[in-house]
Amino acid sequence: MRAARTANGSDRVMSTISELLERVSLKRTGTVRWSERVPSNRSGVYIVSLSERCEQNDRLFDAAPINLTTVEQWLRRVSKMKLDGQEEPSPEDVANRLGEFWLPDESILYIGKTDRPLRQRVGEFYRTPLGAPKPHRGGHWIKTLSILDETFVHYVETPDAEETEEQLLKAFVSLVSDRSKQHLKDPDRPFPYANLEYPKRNRKRHGLARQAL
Repeated sequence: MRAARTANGSDRVMSTISELLERVSLKRTGTVRWSERVPSNRSGVYIVSLSERCEQNDRLFDAAPINLTTVEQWLRRVSKMKLDGQEEPSPEDVANRLGEFWLPDESILYIGKTDRPLRQRVGEFYRTPLGAPKPHRGGHWIKTLSILDETFVHYVETPDAEETEEQLLKAFVSLVSDRSKQHLKDPDRPFPYANLEYPKRNRKRHGLARQAL
C-alpha cells in the first residue's frame, strides 16, 4: 500500500542536502533521477533523496511507502531470511519492521561513497537486485520502496569519499528530530532509512538476518 505524503510542517528545515554539504565545506556536483547515469568519472559521495532541490526537505511521506510485492519477491529470493530469529517471516511482518525505521520528516534516504568513479558505483547500485550480495549490497532497503523511481541522486565529487561520508552521516544523525527518534525501532541509531551501519560495526538493531544470498 502506498503511504500518503505529508506536509512539511516542521518549525525548521531538517537535513537538507545543502545544509549537510555546508558542514563539510562541499557543494553538490550534480543531480540525476534514480536510474539515470551519473556523468562523473571521479570518486565521491552520493545521496538519494525524495527532494530534487538540495535546499529543500520536501516530498515527504508520513509512513514508509513499502512495496509489498517487492518484499514478497525478496523473501522468495532469500528464503533463509529471519526476523527476530524466526524463520519464514511474512511479507507483512518484514514490511512493518522496515517501516519502523522510516523518518517521516526527512527526505534523505541514503548516503553512500565510492573511491571508484561515481558513474560506475551508482550504476552498480541501480543494477543490484534486492537480496543479491553484490556488486552493491549497501543501501538495499531503498529498493523496497514503491516510490523509488521518483527519487533523486545528488552526487559530490571529492577525493576524500570515505571521510566525507562519515561526516555527512554524523551531521544527519545530529539533526534528526526528537519526534522521529521517539517512533524509531532503534532510536539510538537514527540513520537515513537505507543506511544500516554507522560508523563501522555499529549497525541498526533491525532484527533482520540473512537479508542477502
